Amino acid sequence: MARILSREKVKSVVNLIYSNRVILIVVLLGILLRVILMPFTIHHDILSSIWRGTLLVFEGSYRISHLPELIMAAYIFFMKSFLPHLPDLLGSHSGLTIAPDHGVYFNFLESIYSHRYVFIVKSVFLMVDLLMLVTILKSTLKKHLPVIIFWAINPFILYSAYLWGRFEIIPIYFMLLSMISSSKEMKWQAIIFAGLAVSSRINFLIYFLPLIIFISDSKKDYVKYLIAGLTPYFITSLFTKLLIESYSGINGGFQEYLFSSSFGQGFNSISLFPIAVFIIIYFMIKDKKSQELDYKKYLFYTGIMISSYFAFTFFHPQWLAWLTPIAIMYIYYERKSIYTLMIMFVLFFVFIDSYWGPYTSTYLLFEASNPDFAKSFFSIKFQLLGKYSDQTLITVFHTMFILSLILLNMQLKVKLYDKKK
Repeated sequence: MARILSREKVKSVVNLIYSNRVILIVVLLGILLRVILMPFTIHHDILSSIWRGTLLVFEGSYRISHLPELIMAAYIFFMKSFLPHLPDLLGSHSGLTIAPDHGVYFNFLESIYSHRYVFIVKSVFLMVDLLMLVTILKSTLKKHLPVIIFWAINPFILYSAYLWGRFEIIPIYFMLLSMISSSKEMKWQAIIFAGLAVSSRINFLIYFLPLIIFISDSKKDYVKYLIAGLTPYFITSLFTKLLIESYSGINGGFQEYLFSSSFGQGFNSISLFPIAVFIIIYFMIKDKKSQELDYKKYLFYTGIMISSYFAFTFFHPQWLAWLTPIAIMYIYYERKSIYTLMIMFVLFFVFIDSYWGPYTSTYLLFEASNPDFAKSFFSIKFQLLGKYSDQTLITVFHTMFILSLILLNMQLKVKLYDKKK
């Protein structure tokens, strides 16, 4: 009896129960936070995706340009009995080609159905988010409470999915599945999920390229995985081009940002991101040939690739959520990364408040509930840093944001290559 109820066993059971209780509380708080944000926040961008899905469901008119919008359309189809006034609110009968204008947006906000419809539509993001949580809990990541805490309070997802109402969480989930699959040497599964992420957002090539190098063992592997991974994107693009007359107007605006930012002027202008991609790929292939490219090193190179994208290219505020898959892996291997990520988001928030203004930051919190109240609400730029010029704030906080990206990668490098551990 003494052996059965030894102090060590009792302690392990108590720790297990305590750990599960903490996880339960963290998860419930995370869900509550999302549910609170869902009906009361919105950005104009979400109406574009809803509008295209509404056209397909209620009028049979195809304007879908991305895989997530097709998922949104399917969701609207199953929920259309709860959204009977949606076509009228969005003006789906107006024959618009690309998206509803701001007049439709304000008309939607003034509707008595706006809170209910926004909550219903955003529920699809919550479903994907919960699938992400289940994936984390089913994998070895569940052993690390900081990963679950990050899922609950992830500011990047809360900002992009639950404030903006954008579908970034869909390719993010596909990419997380891909990275977990690659850790288990499930190569085909990893490449399929990565291909779905690229099909959802072409910019996820920044994750796709390191993965191809990591899982390929020969030139034949490079070719077959490349074709398999990019097939979903080409199929989606083909459907869009064949079925939508103004294809360029709808599907444009994303690819160009990959190589948009440059250093220097005129003849001496240089795009830094392609140079960074070349250097990263070179060292990955070099390590691959010398059989030094293990999973942890693959994560490190992927982190450098993602960081280079946000350091050297122009990007929209909600896109920072793309850090989520690599951030989860970083926290798994280095718990202190969660603090760096939170500091990073604060720096990023001040940066976008300075560059785009409070309509992409603090005002966003209240647009769906009361746009007039938002005009007098708190702004970091105006209330705290008003004495500094816009350019000064942009330069300082953008630089600090990039430094936080560097620190994040340095933390992992130190952890991964500490031979004592």
